[in-house]
Amino acid sequence: MRITYHIAGLLALALATTGCQRENDIVDPLPLPAGGTGGKAILVVTPQHHKININDAVVYIKYGTSKMPAMDQFDDTGFISFELGRPTVTFPGLTQGDYYIYAEGTDYELEPGKDKINGGAHFRVIDTFAKTYDLYLQMDNPIHHEK
Repeated sequence: MRITYHIAGLLALALATTGCQRENDIVDPLPLPAGGTGGKAILVVTPQHHKININDAVVYIKYGTSKMPAMDQFDDTGFISFELGRPTVTFPGLTQGDYYIYAEGTDYELEPGKDKINGGAHFRVIDTFAKTYDLYLQMDNPIHHEK
C-alpha cells in the first residue's frame, strides 16, 4: 500500500513540474521622456576645475539630449550666482528626461592665455518628484597642462 502512495506522489510531482508552462512575454520598457521645462526638478550646477569651484563661468543646457549640440542650439543659459554660498547656476522646473550641460569659464589661478576652461556632461533626471540635483561639472583646458 505504501508503494502505491509513493508512486502516486511521484506521478503527481512529475505532472506538476512538467504539466504547465507559464509563457512570459517580453515587455519593452517605456521610453524615457525627452526632458524639458514644466516639471518639479531643480538642477544646481557648480562649475569646477580640478575640483575647485570656478567663480567666472557661463553654463548652457540643452533639453532632451545626451550629446553635445552646436553652440547656437542650447535651450537656456545661466550665469554664476552665490545664493547657495558657492558659485552655482540653477535650472528650475525640469521634467524627467535627458539634458546636456556645458560650461565655459576662466580659472584666474592659471597663467593668462591658458586660463580659459570648458567642459560638458550628460545629465538625467530619473523621476518626477520635486527634487534638487547637485551637479559638480568638471572643466579643463589641455593647453595649461603643456610645458
